[in-house]
Amino acid sequence: MEAVARALGVIEPNGVEIEARLIRVLRDMVASQARYLKTPAKPRPKLLKKGKEKQQLKDESESVRESDRISGHEQL
Repeated sequence: MEAVARALGVIEPNGVEIEARLIRVLRDMVASQARYLKTPAKPRPKLLKKGKEKQQLKDESESVRESDRISGHEQL
């Protein structure tokens, strides 16, 4: 919706007004949805597990880079 609003803002003769109105509606819609947002009723362990694995790999790669930097074996 945002992309359409931006495109109409460029294409249409009164595009600035149309774009502003559509963006305002989009923001109101997102705010309305955010008011009703709750955490999922059922936890999703597969997603949690993957997230933890990715974070662990990221932490390990950062520690390897740090040790390489300290030892002078940093890659260019």
